[in-house]
Amino acid sequence: MSVSIPDVRVGEPIVCGGVAVFPLYFERSLTPDGDGTLGYALAQEAMAAGKVAVREVCEAGSVGEVMVDNTGDQPVLFLEGEELRGAKQNRILRSSVLVAAKSRTRIPVICVERGRWRYKSRKFVSGTQCPPSLRHLLKGGSPGAGYGQTRMWSEIQQRHRRLGVQSRSANLSDALDAHRGAAEDLRHRLPCPKGASGIAVVLDGKVVSVDIFDGPATLAGIWDRLVQGLVLDMLEVRVSEPRPCATSISARLYRLREKRWERTDSVGLGERYVASLPEREMGLEFGLPSMMRKPTADDIIVDLVCELEARKALKRKCRTQTLIRLKGDKLEEYRIIKVAFSPAVAEQVRRKYGDRLLEIINEREELR
Repeated sequence: MSVSIPDVRVGEPIVCGGVAVFPLYFERSLTPDGDGTLGYALAQEAMAAGKVAVREVCEAGSVGEVMVDNTGDQPVLFLEGEELRGAKQNRILRSSVLVAAKSRTRIPVICVERGRWRYKSRKFVSGTQCPPSLRHLLKGGSPGAGYGQTRMWSEIQQRHRRLGVQSRSANLSDALDAHRGAAEDLRHRLPCPKGASGIAVVLDGKVVSVDIFDGPATLAGIWDRLVQGLVLDMLEVRVSEPRPCATSISARLYRLREKRWERTDSVGLGERYVASLPEREMGLEFGLPSMMRKPTADDIIVDLVCELEARKALKRKCRTQTLIRLKGDKLEEYRIIKVAFSPAVAEQVRRKYGDRLLEIINEREELR
């Protein structure tokens, strides 16, 4: 099945530590009148206005599904990764669902609060957004089948341990609540890119999520929640080089046009299509390491462009800082000493770290 993917222009990234957010722009408007007006309401707005109620599917509840009652006159968009708080336990949506006006719909979810199965409230309220690094756990299988649930619980437990978060109910949102200051700081450092209709998120040099909406209004409407989800990843990701450049991401998005798309069962309005991409091939499309395919000419060009961009970025940093690698660091990782490099600084670094020092990156021939 051929799926029409709109022409997308990838903008320059907004970088915060090891997180890079690339804005995505449509070359032309997807709305008939071109003004970007939404033909639906966003879930958090409709829930706050009392036009939509989200509850357990029955008194006993079901971990993998919740019930949505839309009493309003507009369809309501629930987005993949959107958090619902309350009822018997907090959940996150497995996929995006457009709920019809004046309808009742069951939607697939995944649990992100393992230690609670009792009512905190009769209705859910809108929460934050799933961290991009966990989005892959929402995919695969069939709705309500429990796929990825055990891995999600395990990831939340490990994340709490790494961030030093205590949570009696193993609740994902407790990690965010414990770092509200970081969330507020990131909100100021990461403004919504004007005119963008989507974003690609790069963590530690890898593209972990791409979201493309029908227009800038949707992205702007959910931006604060997207940023909150990014906080938990930002706290854990170390600065690394190289990261994909805008040209690289453009090339990989373009290649999705060539993939085989299959129509699958959808929930709510519209149709749902899934690209038939084996995991090893998806890794190649989005820059993950694999040796399963012979590189094409396009691959080589993209890699050369990315290498050049990464070298330029590294050279700029070397002008004002000293960058080093220690034993145990990956090849693309480095540590920053916020002092301009000089022979005296190099000597101090060698004395301090001794045999642990692998490299002073500023001394690389190509960066001089």
